Amino acid sequence: MQITIISLDLYGYDFYIVKELEERGYLVNHFNIDKNKYQYKNVFEKIFNGFRKVVLGKNYKKDHLNKIILENISKLGHQDKILMIRPDRFYNNTLQKISCLCDDFVAFHYDGSRKVKGIIKTFPLFDRNFTFDKEDAKKYNLLFITNFIYKEYKLKKNHTAFHVSTLDSRVKLLEKIVRVLNSKKVNCDVNIVSLDEKYNPPTGLPINFLNKRIPIEELDERIKKSSIHIDTQRNIQTGLTFRVFESIGYRAKLITSNVDVMNYDFFNTNNILVIDEDNIVIPDSFLASDYEEIPEHIYQKYTLKNWVETVFNL
Repeated sequence: MQITIISLDLYGYDFYIVKELEERGYLVNHFNIDKNKYQYKNVFEKIFNGFRKVVLGKNYKKDHLNKIILENISKLGHQDKILMIRPDRFYNNTLQKISCLCDDFVAFHYDGSRKVKGIIKTFPLFDRNFTFDKEDAKKYNLLFITNFIYKEYKLKKNHTAFHVSTLDSRVKLLEKIVRVLNSKKVNCDVNIVSLDEKYNPPTGLPINFLNKRIPIEELDERIKKSSIHIDTQRNIQTGLTFRVFESIGYRAKLITSNVDVMNYDFFNTNNILVIDEDNIVIPDSFLASDYEEIPEHIYQKYTLKNWVETVFNL
């Protein structure tokens, strides 16, 4: 069976999907959108592109991406399955052409429609649409599936809290959480990433500002050194981030602002602390207690193995 994955793989999570499929004996092609960036010829072209986006709904970057990906997919010949992650990056006519090159055209949306409105128009173009957002699944009759546990590791007990996210409105909440942890003498490996905007952490708070993404190999090593994970949720989304599944796979405590996590069968108040954004309380008992293993039959539901079998209908 030949499978192609087209995705915006900023942090390397999709590499694990490819690896899982290859270990099962499938021939897999992976096109990472992030590695096909368009470079403006000069500043005038960049300015004119702004005009094209507003007036014509066209974009040099998107034109380039659609052309490159379609050319590469066409060279592969007919595929059994094609999975697209972030199909909103493509024009509808491109998606229609790609759909003709496979027997099973599948999409996974790890951003909700309230954040990326462009995904709605792509739904009819796929044989199956998966989403990590419960509200989108219900509203648009999509198939619901969470993100996945991509790696497992049993941590040694320590008091280091890890976090990494992009610079956005969540940063104020993160500062509040770090301030509380700092007061409790918890070590913090907290990172804010922005390729464009600058960020100056408040004086005295252990928050690192980075102007480039952390490679997944380094990310893995830093997560291994942290027995507490911090997860800050975007207000316009309900889906669970990879921080949640990293905490399960690494047997780490989780501090999160996502109230919906309480509705999942793996929720355990000993392992997961849901905070009130307006009144952050982190009990000493939560920090001091050991992680409790969740039942194996529940754990297996969120593994990469189960995710791959479900999404690709294997």
